[in-house]
Amino acid sequence: MTVIVRELDLSKADSYTITNFDLLRRALKREKKYRKDLLYRGFNGEHISKLLAEGQDNFEEYLSCASNEEINDEFPVEDFCTFDIFSYALDYENPAVAVFDSRQFHYITYGMYEFKNPKNKLEALVAVYRLKR
Repeated sequence: MTVIVRELDLSKADSYTITNFDLLRRALKREKKYRKDLLYRGFNGEHISKLLAEGQDNFEEYLSCASNEEINDEFPVEDFCTFDIFSYALDYENPAVAVFDSRQFHYITYGMYEFKNPKNKLEALVAVYRLKR
């Protein structure tokens, strides 16, 4: 399966009536990519070509990801039960979000997942969103 990189324009967010995260969530829902069987990862968009070639944007043994129930647009200090993939992505000059099939991973611990089939990581990749501000 070929994964197409979609660009998501965040310039319409005003942070009051609509946030950057609202726009991302709407795009995910519209494309039926906001589901319980998927995982989300914010990352540096400069590594999109590596992600598309290898199925992983980094060299770590595990991926930090979150389910749709765990992701949040804000990270309350007192609540470590949410995983702020979105703000993490926006820390980069070229933010991006990857969507993965959770069935292709072993759950390790909160926010940490390991590929079931490390030799075919691309099998797990569902979608990639380049976030434009």
